[in-house]
Amino acid sequence: MLNHAKSVVYGFSLFPRLVGFEFVGKFASVGAVFRTLVLWRWKFRELPQSIFGQARG
Repeated sequence: MLNHAKSVVYGFSLFPRLVGFEFVGKFASVGAVFRTLVLWRWKFRELPQSIFGQARG
């Protein structure tokens, strides 16, 4: 019984860390996607307009 109580306490102490890791992971992935979109936008802005004209035609 004491062992079970210890494991429950241990689980509760780990829980906030797991939530924190998940939050940090989600935040990092969102940040990476946002950064990629910004970089793509800059790349498209730097491309000459003739490429877009050919793609449309």
